[in-house]
Amino acid sequence: MSERKSGLLLHISSLPGEEGIGTLGKGAYTFIEKLHATGVKVWQILPLGPTGHGNSPYNSFSAFAGNPLFIDCNLMAAFYQVDFPALSFEQTSKVDFSIVIKEKMHFFRSVFPKIKNHLAESEEYNDFVEKEAFWLKDYTLFMAIKNKQNNAPLAEWDYDLRLRKEARLKVMSEKLKDEILFYEFLQYEFFRQWQLLIDYANAHEIEIMGDIPVYVAYDSADVWSHPELFSLDEDLFCVKVSGVPPDYFSAEGQLWGNPVYNWEKNKAENYRWWKNRLQKNLDMFHLVRIDHFRGFSEYWSIDAGEQTAVNGKWEKGPGYDFFHALINPSQQKQIVAEDLGILSDDVRALIQQLGFPGMRVLQFAFDGGKENPHKPSFYTENTVVYTGTHDNDTLAGWISTLEPEMLTFICEYLGCKPDEMHWHIIRLALSSTAFLCILPVQDILQSGTEARMNIPGTVINNWIWRMKLSDTENNGFEKFKRFVYLYDR
Repeated sequence: MSERKSGLLLHISSLPGEEGIGTLGKGAYTFIEKLHATGVKVWQILPLGPTGHGNSPYNSFSAFAGNPLFIDCNLMAAFYQVDFPALSFEQTSKVDFSIVIKEKMHFFRSVFPKIKNHLAESEEYNDFVEKEAFWLKDYTLFMAIKNKQNNAPLAEWDYDLRLRKEARLKVMSEKLKDEILFYEFLQYEFFRQWQLLIDYANAHEIEIMGDIPVYVAYDSADVWSHPELFSLDEDLFCVKVSGVPPDYFSAEGQLWGNPVYNWEKNKAENYRWWKNRLQKNLDMFHLVRIDHFRGFSEYWSIDAGEQTAVNGKWEKGPGYDFFHALINPSQQKQIVAEDLGILSDDVRALIQQLGFPGMRVLQFAFDGGKENPHKPSFYTENTVVYTGTHDNDTLAGWISTLEPEMLTFICEYLGCKPDEMHWHIIRLALSSTAFLCILPVQDILQSGTEARMNIPGTVINNWIWRMKLSDTENNGFEKFKRFVYLYDR
């Protein structure tokens, strides 16, 4: 990680295109070409799993599967050489998930009968199913059962299904044979298109950084098929759930609601599920960001049924032994630790012991005195610096909310006028000693709060922002390109 690099943060869903949501098709290829032309080396995306409640990429039905909504319908139709129903989406700057899900799933179900026989004869397809069987079999059965029950969450499944009683699963596997094959097909197609995109990125010297959420959704194939690895009771209901305690930003903390891990059981299995999960991501991406890294040192555990995160308590995480069991020295260079928020000395010591680069965010850099680690004067090279992340307001939106006293202070710090602050902050990030500088695309476009990706603790109107086709011609890319050159990134 000694080479200085720059990167842009843009989720697949935010790419421009004709299918109501970004895909692994033309928009992604064009974006890679834009990155290459700008001199950028890294493209960071958010988790790629199939999304559940709230359409959050951090709340997925599987820690291994890909999101079918990202499959490009034109690429699919061309590959299988089939006629396909017309898709009618307006060119919008927002994703309407209800329409996208309805239209794209209708498309997939229309195409599937035409290619089912082809799949059975495809060596590539059969190799994929065999290689990915360790997660694919459980996931496809989970989704088939879920669809059969009008997408009812796991907590509402009947007892025999929820607890995977053998006789009941055998009946459902036979009854839902075609539906299971349908979900198998979607995963094959997702990963077929993903590999083509990775090959194109490699050819253009672009590294793609993925993202591993520390927790998985309760309503997921992972919890259903590996209940012993999570804090669940004998009926497969949550006992302890995740979150973070009250802090400066929230008097009630954040109640995430994911089941926390039973780390003793995970360790007893030599972290097998986690090894598979991490290896899957390291195979897919050049770099991987591990979300909420603090949870591996200590995690906030809340009794299921609590309405807020106030009454939780800190529990000890698996620590160094966990990573020692999972990662070999060559893989260490692929990992970035998301170490934002209030950290204990134990967390800092763990990150230092492992040698992972941490994250610094310039929106957090201008208050808090000399102890603020986000101030660029305190950076080490082993750092990834951001203007903001997917959980922050856009840079332009953040600047518009600054109090006059803070605005004056930042201008003095940067040596600029208020109307110059936006690009001076970007320049500050790129000129820092951090080996990697990543900016949300919205900040290159100088987009306001309307382009914000997520507001933590809320579930409405998040994850919906998209680039317009014309945005790739925004002159912000030329400014950024000049800075990339000036600061050897």
